[in-house]
Amino acid sequence: MSLNLSIAGRAKLVKFYNLSRLEIEGLDISQLDLEQKEDIEEFFEKVLEFTETGEAEAYEPPLEVHGCDTEICTIKLKNTEEYVLSADEITLKNIHIDEILKDIQHAKEGDIYFVKCFEGDALWDFDSDYEGEVDPSKFKIGYIDCTIDIDQYEALSAGYYDILCDIIYTDYIEYDNSMFELVDFVFHPMKIYAQLYIVKKDPVTGLNILEKVDFGGRMISDVQEL
Repeated sequence: MSLNLSIAGRAKLVKFYNLSRLEIEGLDISQLDLEQKEDIEEFFEKVLEFTETGEAEAYEPPLEVHGCDTEICTIKLKNTEEYVLSADEITLKNIHIDEILKDIQHAKEGDIYFVKCFEGDALWDFDSDYEGEVDPSKFKIGYIDCTIDIDQYEALSAGYYDILCDIIYTDYIEYDNSMFELVDFVFHPMKIYAQLYIVKKDPVTGLNILEKVDFGGRMISDVQEL
């Protein structure tokens, strides 16, 4: 019998769209004036519509990062028996934030990104080909710990760090060197926030960083729990 894994909890999901690589009808990014509030707000709304219709994914799928709040998370391993684990009972493998977002390093300075952040309740189901007795101590899952990867300036300037840092990284899961495959993901987003960013070169490291565009962000949905 194969090994099944389910994770239920408060999901954190972030999508990164490089708008400079997308063809958006009626929008010329090269003519965008980042100093004009009205231009930025109008541009934001058009891009939002473009992503919500699914057209953006048709051109180029965004970089997606999926995770779960360690404080609101239930993990179950199941084959012949079921094991219910908390985040404190499993081995967390630190995944550097720069490794997860490495695609941004291939962007050009001046590229415009549209970043959508989602929070809500979710259920993940995974399967593995592993067969045999289960030892929960051999189970590993990714963990995004930004404290060793970014300085205070970056943390304050990039709002998506608030969601991505210190969460379980569900795109990395293994048991005794066997990897898991996602078979189902049910997500009910309650909060959705979007923000425009521009790619800049960090003067110290030379790496690409995302800098917020003024007037280029807002809360899209904020549904309170019942």
